[in-house]
Amino acid sequence: MKRSTMLIVLLVLCSGPGSGCSDGNGGGPDAVDGPADLAEDRVSDSDGTPDPAGEDPSAPDLPDEGETCTPTTCEAQEKNCGTVDNGCGVSLECGDCEEPERCGGGGIPNVCGRAGTLLGVGWTGSTSLVDYPKSGEITEGGPIVDIDDGLDGKSPAERLEDALLLLEDNDRVLVRDNSDATVVLGERIRRTTAWSGPKQLFAYGSQRIRIDASGLGADAPPLSFDGSAYEHWKGFEFIGTAVDTGAVVNIGDSTGVIIEDFFVHDNPTGTPIRITGGSDDLVQDCVAWHNGTPGIVDTNVPDGYAGTLFTTQARFVRCIAINGNDDGFDFWSADNSEYIDCAAVDSGHTWDGGESGDGGGFKMGGESTAGGGNAAIGCIAVDSAVIGINWNSTAGDPLTIRHNTSARNNTGFWMSDKPHQVTLNISSGNARTSGSVNGGQDSVSEEVDDSWNCWNPPFVADEADPSPDPLFADPDNGDFSLLPSSPYIDAGPDGETLGASEIALQLLKDNWTRR
Repeated sequence: MKRSTMLIVLLVLCSGPGSGCSDGNGGGPDAVDGPADLAEDRVSDSDGTPDPAGEDPSAPDLPDEGETCTPTTCEAQEKNCGTVDNGCGVSLECGDCEEPERCGGGGIPNVCGRAGTLLGVGWTGSTSLVDYPKSGEITEGGPIVDIDDGLDGKSPAERLEDALLLLEDNDRVLVRDNSDATVVLGERIRRTTAWSGPKQLFAYGSQRIRIDASGLGADAPPLSFDGSAYEHWKGFEFIGTAVDTGAVVNIGDSTGVIIEDFFVHDNPTGTPIRITGGSDDLVQDCVAWHNGTPGIVDTNVPDGYAGTLFTTQARFVRCIAINGNDDGFDFWSADNSEYIDCAAVDSGHTWDGGESGDGGGFKMGGESTAGGGNAAIGCIAVDSAVIGINWNSTAGDPLTIRHNTSARNNTGFWMSDKPHQVTLNISSGNARTSGSVNGGQDSVSEEVDDSWNCWNPPFVADEADPSPDPLFADPDNGDFSLLPSSPYIDAGPDGETLGASEIALQLLKDNWTRR
């Protein structure tokens, strides 16, 4: 900056009474800023020297004469999406993320990560029973804990324990694996403190932290939330756990707990993810696969996901159950809870091709308690040993069954005894040979409020006749989307397409080769 220019600016700013400048005799500035002080504030460089009059204060700071600036890159900053500064006032475009990842979704700004938005659902008209505002209050990335084996002389399990010790109200802790490590649990993780503020434990970026709990006893879950509140865990994998009764991941009597992007597989016993009691808990973007024991025929073997023991207002969103001994999803005694955009395939079939339990895709009502008032919206059940979507209770409140697909099960839909709201559903290729509608594929009693399903007019002249072929795109390879010539596209009363949501259909297709 030229000295003559700076002198002129200083003379202008310091002229007149009340200017706030020194009087030259040691006097200090005025006690209250005058207009000249405010003007000087507006035209100051970051180093405190005034800018020439009229210079745009919002322009990027450039190095002064004699100083140098070394620009950096997206790669050097380990950023791969969005816009960042190059260190010299120039914006860099670091790229876009591919679905299902989103920019910052893993908790790191400008790094692609999985499932950064809670509760995106396939049908905008679906009823949201629960809001989850607390986890969304945390917007900044937190401390990173590396779990590499031998780091600081600790095992990955000890490093994970260090991460848990950092969790406090309104904090996010990121767990990073740089060496394909496995956390071998020597003791269970039990979360019990009902803090008042949200807290997040996230895997770094799009990673999943792998946990082996096979060395633990079979009497309790390896991960449990017992009376906890507002914890949000994302990006973990559990393998090889045997739990005689209960679950691998159990949310018990807790409020506002979120389990996101969990992969629970190859566990011989124990329901992969279960909610027992409590309220307002959420499980989303999870995969339960190859759980159960081949050759076991037992009506009490575990489900893929379950809501039990007076659970209320629970939600399972964009989850899939594959090859489990029993049901894919079971609201055994849950109230006012929802499945949204979920998929169940080969329920009641283990991966050796055998059948066990009374496995259905989605059980909607409780058997031992009233339960009820639950919903399945946008879901798909395929190749279940028993029933695709089933109301399995004689008590409880009516259900909402809307925009679902049930295909190649023993029975498509079984709804009775209550004025359940059953609409805009597709049932096709189910094997049951006697029943009330759809050529015997489905059992729907007269109390049920069903309309605009594939077995109703205008699709069939008589409800007892089989419905038209939905024209699935490629069902043998897991693509149950509808061909353009399908009779069910834009065929609802308001132009809606019947059947499962695009989200659930894509979820099934993406995981088809796991079966």
